[in-house]
Amino acid sequence: MTSKVRSILCSSSERDSWLQERRKYVTASEVASVLGANRYQSAYELFAAKTSGVVAPVNHHMQRGIDNEHKVLATCGIRYRPWNKLIASRKYPWLAATIDGVGHEQGITYVLEAKCPARPWKTGEYKKYHAQVLTQMLATGIENAVLIEGIGPSYAKSKQYILCLADFDSEVAEILDKTYRFHRDLQRGVFGHDFWEGAL
Repeated sequence: MTSKVRSILCSSSERDSWLQERRKYVTASEVASVLGANRYQSAYELFAAKTSGVVAPVNHHMQRGIDNEHKVLATCGIRYRPWNKLIASRKYPWLAATIDGVGHEQGITYVLEAKCPARPWKTGEYKKYHAQVLTQMLATGIENAVLIEGIGPSYAKSKQYILCLADFDSEVAEILDKTYRFHRDLQRGVFGHDFWEGAL
């Protein structure tokens, strides 16, 4: 992965450093909250957590992913290498992402994102992860991705959903606009600064 479009900040195995660096950016896993598409965390709740430094404990859903994502990656049928490092974009310097792996198939490079759901996804349910995967592509400069859904109690099988950045122009524009504004709020320490500025 070329350093011209991204900077490698730290490995996710260096948890304290990883958490500290994440506070400086809007990361791929946080974008759904910024967009108002995360039913478990609002944009304001994310702002409060990042500015206070409070770190949510690892819950059982997160632990299931930590324990099993390597199994899901192994089922994807694409030559890959794990890449559990925090990567910051140089083109969009407020964005960062930790990706599960980088795959190579027929001359194409892919971001790989493995999910370990407790039950099979319903039709179209994979789309709730579009914002995360699109942001991973923006942060890394890799224009294709494979979202991998682990299937079964042991995740011995999977389904793959291929995304190409060029197919999501309107979604990408919204992500860039709202994450830039959110990051500016973080730097200023005032949530919703644009709203208050316009109201004066």
